[in-house]
Amino acid sequence: AGAEPLDKIDSLRDLVKHGGRLLLAADAGPASTLTPQRVLAHCTPDWRISLYRPGGMEGGRDLYVLDRT
Repeated sequence: AGAEPLDKIDSLRDLVKHGGRLLLAADAGPASTLTPQRVLAHCTPDWRISLYRPGGMEGGRDLYVLDRT
């Protein structure tokens, strides 16, 4: 199984400079535990969600664009 999406963000946290962006594609649907609220609770104050497109990626995955402040 792949890493939890929030773990992926943590592993990339120091690689993205302040003012940079991180694109995250996460599994969607009823089995998904990732929500915009959960991302913000985990990542703030360092990150904000500038774009969220449910099902907006290939395979119906959710797209998150995170900006590092």
